[in-house]
Amino acid sequence: MTQLKEFIEAYSDLLKSDNEIVHCDNDGNIYTTVEEAYAAKKSGKEIELINRKEKAIEELKDIGITKIEASQMVQILDFLYKSKRGRKPKS
Repeated sequence: MTQLKEFIEAYSDLLKSDNEIVHCDNDGNIYTTVEEAYAAKKSGKEIELINRKEKAIEELKDIGITKIEASQMVQILDFLYKSKRGRKPKS
């Protein structure tokens, strides 16, 4: 479960943005604007473009979770949490 928590921490911001492709340096720092990336490059950092969605899928594979298993997990979580919200509180 630790790997799953780390994955969620690393990629939860994907849900907040439409930017799948970002600038990243060798230290793993992500730059959200071209200006930030350019400033980092001028300071000597090596910058590359990465597709965070593809990288997230690769990391899921690395921890042994297939697309089918991920889909099943989403369905299970949806079932667990939607069913609780729909119930009336006991009096």
